[in-house]
Amino acid sequence: MMTTPFPTTTYNGPEYFGDRVKETNTLISNIENQQSTTLIAVRRIGKTGLLNHLRNKINKDWLCIYVDILYTSSTNDFLNILSTAILRSVSENSSIGKKIWNFFKSIQLNISYDALSGEPSVNFKMHKKESKTHLKHLFEMPILQQHGISTFKKN
Repeated sequence: MMTTPFPTTTYNGPEYFGDRVKETNTLISNIENQQSTTLIAVRRIGKTGLLNHLRNKINKDWLCIYVDILYTSSTNDFLNILSTAILRSVSENSSIGKKIWNFFKSIQLNISYDALSGEPSVNFKMHKKESKTHLKHLFEMPILQQHGISTFKKN
């Protein structure tokens, strides 16, 4: 079997990422102009690599949250994975981090910590109807708007 000199299993930085200049610039423009974007392609084509590359190219003051929803099968699963990703993306000691963590602590959920990595994990225990309401509140988190962070645009 022939080995390739190119990394194929993970993103190893911009020096190993090639030929997606147009796509990267389009995504940056869409972010700056608050335009929603959906990436759709067959598996293993490089969507995650493009997003990781984009994170290296955008303004370092921007908060990037990556969520892999492949294994979610319900709104509650999605809510748990998204909430965990948000908490892992902000330091509990930062100004906005304190407010986000306090928001999560104010609603009914269980925050636990991975024994090996120390990373937080969120688990909402609720009925199906409640999970949709909590998801809506998460996207409308007032603390984000107070800090000028747009989660999505309302029509």
